[in-house]
Amino acid sequence: MGNLEHGRSEDRPARRSRERPGADRSGRHPLLGIQRTAGNRAAVAYVQREKLTSSAIVHEHRQLTPDATATEKLLDRVIAELGWSATIAWAERFITAEPAQDFRYGTDLDLTGRCRQRLRNEMQRRRNMAEDLTGPLGRDLGDVVFASGRFITRANEVTTELLKRSETQLKGEMAHYGLKENTFLGITTSYSMDDGPLQTGLRDAARRLAGKRTETDRVSAAFTAADKAAADDARKIELFLPGVSPAVQAREAARKTWVAAEDEYHAACAKEQIEYPVLAAYTKQDDAATRLFDLVGKSRQGLAASLYSTIDERLKSIKEVREAIGTKDYNPWKHSRVVGLTKTQMALAPWEARIVDEKAAASAKGADASMVAKIAAVVSIGLGLLGAIPSGGGTLLAGLAVASAAVGAAFSLNNLYEHYKEYSLAKAENMMSLDQAQAISTDEPGLLWLALDLIDLGLSFTGAMDAFKKLRTAMALVEKGGVKAMIGLNAEMGRAALPATTRGRLFAALFEKLGGGKSAAEALEQLLAQIAAAAEKDGPRQALAKAVDGAATNLVAGKKIAFYLPGNAGGTLGEFKRIVRASGQVPAAEVDAHAIALMRDFGRKNYHGFYSGRGDFIILRAGDDMASALTHELAHRAQSVQGRLQSLGTLRAEFQSHRMQREMLLALPEEIVAKSASKELVHKTDEEIIAFLKQHPEYGPKIKLEAADASIADIDPVGDAKMVEDWFLDGTVGK
Repeated sequence: MGNLEHGRSEDRPARRSRERPGADRSGRHPLLGIQRTAGNRAAVAYVQREKLTSSAIVHEHRQLTPDATATEKLLDRVIAELGWSATIAWAERFITAEPAQDFRYGTDLDLTGRCRQRLRNEMQRRRNMAEDLTGPLGRDLGDVVFASGRFITRANEVTTELLKRSETQLKGEMAHYGLKENTFLGITTSYSMDDGPLQTGLRDAARRLAGKRTETDRVSAAFTAADKAAADDARKIELFLPGVSPAVQAREAARKTWVAAEDEYHAACAKEQIEYPVLAAYTKQDDAATRLFDLVGKSRQGLAASLYSTIDERLKSIKEVREAIGTKDYNPWKHSRVVGLTKTQMALAPWEARIVDEKAAASAKGADASMVAKIAAVVSIGLGLLGAIPSGGGTLLAGLAVASAAVGAAFSLNNLYEHYKEYSLAKAENMMSLDQAQAISTDEPGLLWLALDLIDLGLSFTGAMDAFKKLRTAMALVEKGGVKAMIGLNAEMGRAALPATTRGRLFAALFEKLGGGKSAAEALEQLLAQIAAAAEKDGPRQALAKAVDGAATNLVAGKKIAFYLPGNAGGTLGEFKRIVRASGQVPAAEVDAHAIALMRDFGRKNYHGFYSGRGDFIILRAGDDMASALTHELAHRAQSVQGRLQSLGTLRAEFQSHRMQREMLLALPEEIVAKSASKELVHKTDEEIIAFLKQHPEYGPKIKLEAADASIADIDPVGDAKMVEDWFLDGTVGK
């Protein structure tokens, strides 16, 4: 029954049902002409739609053509953005669609057929390329790694090279310090090492690093506490809460302090380990401070025993891992360090990297924790040494030296602080996209939307951070050098595989233009197409559909409709900021905070529609329910305009909105209703709608309380129905 609910004012938010994606409709609408008239520049800037070519159709907001090159580029973007599994599902919904439904894509059925065949061919080609990269797809091979594609071959080579480098260095350290195991009759009796400046220097270096690690751990704990406090505070945030909470400000201050401490510690480690490489076996442990202090306080024999046993343990692990390569005991897919380094070393395209990430994530489930830890330990020294390897030359090792600088977050799964910065300084990989984006755009808060779009593109946190920095540099050059510098920005956008929506927003930001971007324009076009389909359908509800059509035209031109864009957090935030700013109810300095809070609330409660009585705007979730959800929210808007939103009471207000939603569903073509999450409402009588509202877990208690309020009149189904219908027909809903 929850599927019936599609909207409520901010005073009584309704629980929403889950949205299902559906096909787009490309029908034109009179609003397009209105938006081009003089005096309507704001609406023109809002739409900013790109006209489709005469040889293209739109499937779920993606433009399809029979052209092979265009389809290849489209799949590059879609896989990078949605992932491999989701792309297959998206393509199959079009490829296997019933031919009788092809009218959804326009009247040129031959064009639709050619687009379908082209997508089918390109998807099969892409499947072959994916299988060549990662091995057989769609099969759970467990720990079997044979016939697993060229990625595994390269991953094994990477592992072998790292093990070799680590082993060579460890043996060199053993000889360097003159470490010996003294035995008698085959039994170890003691350990010894050469005395002299090396031993003293090692102790001094360990002492310096132990002090820095202790201080870093202290500020790390302070950040963790501040982060928890901010998370607890976030749960208390209400819509239109002024300002940013002190807890969030404190978390940011603690984060910056931790960043500085970690930077200093890791710089110190890099410096000390040049002369004392063996310290890498201690500095990267979770209890590094304790281990380092312990090293300092040991006697000469104790120090020799610690160094010998540590190196000997690593050498035995290296031997064990080396013997496991190529067998079921070592599956590279289960080891994020190896996967991350191999990805970068192979210079994979974004869509290839996304496929690798999906397979690695699936394979990591059930991984042997002891083997993961062992791999992490034995390759850490090899990884630490790569910074000293010249980047020139054609050897695999030289390639690894270059790759290691960019591999980023993949190495942070075992020791959080190893690459803390790429992990949003603690846990970015586990944060919500919005938190990740805020970490990326800390120094450029005005470009939060760009960071969100990069994360939505499917990039890893490190990849998004790197792309953000490069794009920001290119934008700065454009701001300084004008149009001539656009060539460099275009190149960076191409390397980042930015979708058209993000490209449009970048240009809009540079030239200070208003607008919702292409995704919002597509959602608007789909909404108008749904309404137009109802308005063109003869029947008793045609007048209602035309009234909704007129109201939509007026509200869009007046900047009173915005869209929640599933899968496009950056575009959604831009929409919410635009609508909050246009409402005039929030100080300019606080628009971002309010938009973020509203965006979180809308997403968390899974709304399909929302009417703000205070701001007098409507937000719709892009998808198949937009027309009916808009009608529901228009009823609430009419109640607000008439000053009746509160005085009607919950039962009457919700009855009116649900009834008008039902009438709009009855006006829509059957193929649209069939995909609606609210289709059950079509079969409800007025009495059944009233019964549903009284039994509703949110509305029911309010209705019972209001029953004793003499100021709230009893419901009159006939009278209330006529009241709200008149508001639609006389244009009140769109004023």
